[in-house]
Amino acid sequence: QTPADLARRLVGAANVLPGMRVLEPSAGLGRILDQLPQGCEVVAVEIAEQCAAELYRQNREGVRLVQRDFLECLPDEFGQFDRVVMNPPFHMRADIRHIEHALRFMKPGGVLAALCLNTHHRATALRSRAATWEPIPEGEFAKEGTRVSTVMLTVRA
Repeated sequence: QTPADLARRLVGAANVLPGMRVLEPSAGLGRILDQLPQGCEVVAVEIAEQCAAELYRQNREGVRLVQRDFLECLPDEFGQFDRVVMNPPFHMRADIRHIEHALRFMKPGGVLAALCLNTHHRATALRSRAATWEPIPEGEFAKEGTRVSTVMLTVRA
């Protein structure tokens, strides 16, 4: 799960403002959703049944929840978004696939803010598209039980 402080930084990096359409493609337990300002129209996608059930129990105003694999979702289904804020799964370079897929959902002028692992493969695949590329200290995820090295990046459409 995304630590609360890092989720707040992601939302800030995306410059999410009330009234915007926001996509959260890997919603988990809602840590990023917790940081979004009131008044956004949000689509939150989560594949894990237990996490999706918890999100449904939270009954968030203005949030449409979808329990599916984000990589099977299409822009025609959800429309375009002003902002995409995400902490995708990292396993087997899924973060690269999720970020590249999420770019298809952005409106012109939109901003995507995401986390990915800090590896050569991610840098090769994503850094040239990124407006910002900020390494995150390994200790940021310690409270979540891991010490992975990550990057916060933004991409502008």
